[in-house]
Amino acid sequence: KKTSDIEVWMELSTPENILNLSEYPLKKLSGFVFNVKSICNLSLGIDSISTSTFSKHIENNSFILNMIKSVSKKLTKNHKLLVDLTDISSGIINGLTSQNIDGIIVNPQVTATAKKCIINEEEKQILYGKN
Repeated sequence: KKTSDIEVWMELSTPENILNLSEYPLKKLSGFVFNVKSICNLSLGIDSISTSTFSKHIENNSFILNMIKSVSKKLTKNHKLLVDLTDISSGIINGLTSQNIDGIIVNPQVTATAKKCIINEEEKQILYGKN
């Protein structure tokens, strides 16, 4: 029996998506994209247009990391979870390296910085066992 090569993904861009995740047809979905900017805007009332203000508020934001963790716990091993950061936030990247996610999405302009943050955090985990 031939299976389809088409994958259906769901963007988690509102608190409602996350709070009611179990109400969606999870078995039919291949993966999820957690949109950090949108979730911050709607959950925390932080304006992402002001990049410096936005970055300060999400830098080590445990609320966002806890939301990502709660989503990953609800998924099966067949699901993939990507986190859309768009712009760089080293604090969030540091927290994400210990989460059960499959990838991070950033703008092309900040790819090199994101790679450095990820490598630095993974080295800390390997050398010092920090999560």
